[in-house]
This record gives sequence, structure tokens and C-alpha cells, in this order.
Amino acid sequence: MDEKIEVVQEEQPKALPMKWYKFRVKFSMIAGGILYIVLGAVAASAVMHSTMAQLAATELNDLGFIQYFYTGNKAFDIAIGIIFIVLGIATFYVRSRMKKFTADALKKFYILIIVEQALYYIYDIIFALVTKTELDIIGTVVFGLATSVVLVVLEIYYFNKRKELFVN
Repeated sequence: MDEKIEVVQEEQPKALPMKWYKFRVKFSMIAGGILYIVLGAVAASAVMHSTMAQLAATELNDLGFIQYFYTGNKAFDIAIGIIFIVLGIATFYVRSRMKKFTADALKKFYILIIVEQALYYIYDIIFALVTKTELDIIGTVVFGLATSVVLVVLEIYYFNKRKELFVN
């Protein structure tokens, strides 16, 4: 009566690497949030406005660099500054949700990255209208938009493969 008992172990699925998640949560979102807040404060401040106006009148402006960052329209600069500050705060909020693996974190993250990408193009278009400069449709808009779509799709693909982790 020698019975052999076979123990069948279920094969555990391989854990997916989390290096990109760690990079996004531990560095990228922190640096991005700080950068948005700093850029927003600079854009909204009167100090930046008067400094850029002075620089625009100097030889530094020969290559047109000053016009790229300075529209001369104080209301536009302040509005962009406030939007960047809000985006910085939102980045920190979404980061905290992702760090805790909350169920709503991925939805908020997807909204954040789509809004970030959209703001770049909205800014370029409004900037071109305000400063009456020519907008490079092919180089800036089409190529940039295609790149942004690819980046957003890759982020969504990466995190959708790990969505079962976000359940808290």
C-alpha cells in the first residue's frame, strides 16, 4: 500500500518589473511637480515680467530667445503661471495616490499625463497668437503631437499591465 502523493504546485506568475513605476514616483513626479510650481511662480511674478522686459531691450534678444519665454502680455503670463502651479500641486497629489497604490490612482495619472501633454500645445498656440509669431505646424504641432500620443499610449500600456496592484 505504498501510495505516492503528487504535490502539484501552481506556477506563480512572474512579477512584472516596477523600475519605471519607481522612477516615476520616486523622481520624475517629484521633479516635475517642483518644476511646475517654480515655473508657475516665475511666470506669474511681476519680477519675471519686468526682468524679461529689460532683457528684451538688450543684445541678448538678437537671437529671439527672450521672446520665446516672454510674451509681453502680463495677463497671459500670470494665467500660465497659475495653471503651472495648479499642475504642480496636482502632480504631487497624483503621486501620493500612486505611491499608496489606491484604486483611483491610475485614472488620475492618465488624466494628469493627458492634461500635461495638451497644455504644451495649448500654450504654443496661445503663445503664437499673443506674440503674433508664426507657429511651425509640421515641426511643433504634428511631430510633437505624434510623439505625445506615443508617450501617453506607452504609459497607459505599462500601467494597465500593473493595474491589479492599485486596489487600496
